[in-house]
Amino acid sequence: MKRITDIPNISSEMKVLYGKFIDSGSFVETLPHIDAFLDKYPYYREALIFKARALMALGRNNDALRCIKMAKRIDKFGLIGRFDEAEIYLQKKKKEQSIETYVDAVKSYATELKNGIDSYTLSCKSESRDRVKELTRQALTEFFLNDIENNPFEDLLTELGQIKDEMEFD
Repeated sequence: MKRITDIPNISSEMKVLYGKFIDSGSFVETLPHIDAFLDKYPYYREALIFKARALMALGRNNDALRCIKMAKRIDKFGLIGRFDEAEIYLQKKKKEQSIETYVDAVKSYATELKNGIDSYTLSCKSESRDRVKELTRQALTEFFLNDIENNPFEDLLTELGQIKDEMEFD
């Protein structure tokens, strides 16, 4: 097994790439940087999706869809880009395919979320599981009903922090 330091920090490089877009505010200016990044890391799924989003913003939906399909070929289980694909199909007037893709994206994210919560709570004491799930459900409900990005999760963090000793196995 390699050491952690032997693995390139591609996420850090990707953050720089996002910064280039934030600084310029222009996908036209950022697209060459995305292409250069992909020349270096052609199989980095997030960069392919970022390029797809840039191309969508520029009205190049066919090219964007091609990037998304490449990303799916690299990792068919990856979640990133699924909603973008549904949006492209809708813009291309392929409504049935758009709806199917959209529902599949919602289902995939929901399944990943449910499985993650279930897996996490299995590591908790049995008497804490229901409480952790309920607090999580409340945070998600608040998030969706009131469209508040961080407050429900800050509250969840605080509340779980208060019961952490009850959650942990000894």
